Amino acid sequence: MVFLFAFSYLGANLPIWRYAQPVAYIGFWIMLITILLSAVGMVVAPLLGTKDAAGNLIGAFALPRVIPHGLLDQNIPEYLRRRIEMQDRHLKDIRTTFDDQVLALVPEMERDVTGLAMIEKLATIMFA
Repeated sequence: MVFLFAFSYLGANLPIWRYAQPVAYIGFWIMLITILLSAVGMVVAPLLGTKDAAGNLIGAFALPRVIPHGLLDQNIPEYLRRRIEMQDRHLKDIRTTFDDQVLALVPEMERDVTGLAMIEKLATIMFA
């Protein structure tokens, strides 16, 4: 490892063209191995039930843009009522299949999540 650092340092700082090709070559393989190992970890971690520092399963997810059921008590258009019914069917399927992997149901917000204020609001909803 020390040799690799020294070799890369010399290749980056010395004006000798002979170092350019080996450094680029070694850098390519280091990055390729890193990318491949990351991809393997990304696939294997959820299968093994690996948890992050907060205790959440890696591979868990949040369901965005869930329309709140409180709207059913209000005077809403029929298409929205049907949308909530459709959403309920899909949420039931998701809960039966991925129950332990669903971290949060994020409600439909008044606008898209852009900007720091909306990100803070989303974080409060998800992690409160």
